[in-house]
Amino acid sequence: MKGQNIILLDNLLEYFESVSKILIKKRGYYFYFNKPNRKSKTVLIHIHHCGECCYGNGKIGKSKPGKNGVWIGPFISKESLTEFVNDNFPDLNGLLSDCNCIK
Repeated sequence: MKGQNIILLDNLLEYFESVSKILIKKRGYYFYFNKPNRKSKTVLIHIHHCGECCYGNGKIGKSKPGKNGVWIGPFISKESLTEFVNDNFPDLNGLLSDCNCIK
């Protein structure tokens, strides 16, 4: 349900000008980098309206960015995200996968 609410908000952005200016800049693709768990899990690519990603803020509102991991993005395309990961995190090569939110 939360993901559906985010999609609804995303579709209404043009009607809420002040909010739109902020959230439109945060549209795109993200990935969550968690160094302690990076070898045990695949790294999922998320779209901004995903219930897990929530415009790069994550689903846990009280979490502190960087405590365990950090959302990195937005990227304008999955290709640009993949290129960034390959250039900056070579040990993650082959570990990227799409989240269920990407159709």
